[in-house]
Amino acid sequence: MQQGTLLTWVILIWKWVLRPNPGEGVFRLIGRVAIRVMWMGVLAASMLLMWACGSPGNPATPGTAPTNAPAGQVRGLILEVVEGEDDQLTGLRLRDESGKTWAFIADGNVGFSASHTRLHQVLGQTLLVSFETREGRLSIVELTD
Repeated sequence: MQQGTLLTWVILIWKWVLRPNPGEGVFRLIGRVAIRVMWMGVLAASMLLMWACGSPGNPATPGTAPTNAPAGQVRGLILEVVEGEDDQLTGLRLRDESGKTWAFIADGNVGFSASHTRLHQVLGQTLLVSFETREGRLSIVELTD
């Protein structure tokens, strides 16, 4: 909503609140004004809420996502499992349903051991890989059955 339009609405509502009806007693006028002031507050609050919800946010940081959110997800069959020390998964290659091959690295615990991931490979079961891009490489955030 443009600022000029908002100001026009505020002026119209203000005039409506303070407009007395002819032949009213003082107490009835005060009650009517109080009700109108209450409604003006409700309208002002709802207009403020609409204005706040419709704002684009800080233009310096467009579309920032939470730091824990993965950049993407892909589901597919395991082609290769790369194992580190103590059955720790350090990487894998995966083919998605469209035939594209993906190569991922794993930093730390991603929820599956290398042997469990290899079991999915042998049985032909698909895995869902949640990943993010770090230094130009696809890094696994989480593996899901």
